[in-house]
Amino acid sequence: RHTTDVEHVGDAFEKTLVDGIPGILRIIISLSLLTMLEWPAGIVMTVAALAFVGMRMRMAKSLAAADLEYFDARGYVGESVDEALTAPHTISGMRLRPWLESRFTDRSRKLGEASHHQGIIIARLLTGAHAAGLAGLVAVVLFGLAVGGDGLASVAASLLYVEGVVKGIKPLPP
Repeated sequence: RHTTDVEHVGDAFEKTLVDGIPGILRIIISLSLLTMLEWPAGIVMTVAALAFVGMRMRMAKSLAAADLEYFDARGYVGESVDEALTAPHTISGMRLRPWLESRFTDRSRKLGEASHHQGIIIARLLTGAHAAGLAGLVAVVLFGLAVGGDGLASVAASLLYVEGVVKGIKPLPP
């Protein structure tokens, strides 16, 4: 298990370098271009992106706790399987089979719950990225409708930069 944990840390570091740095650069470039093109939309998108990154940092802590819970539950299920494989004669002689089965069922249920909890947190992270993008999109469209005429052309271009920010936010590793 410790070897697996070290591998997970190594994978997380690689993912941070491979996905995180280009994502951050994409966010910075898109926000600066958006701010130059339509400064109100750039400010709204910057605030939305910063709020999302702050929320993501807070959620990353709960994701780490959920990961620990998941790995513990997975380890307990493995222990139950090992017990069932290595001690069948002792268990049958002591009539502990129902206890062992209920223990395995309980640990399997806890593993399922831990996995579900992880999925909920990951879904919140993805939803937050989309919410930040929608906030920028709404700001750009409202600004374009308020300005009208020539401003609509810059709104169309601004939408591309809002999309660039969202594409930079989504792959950021927790």
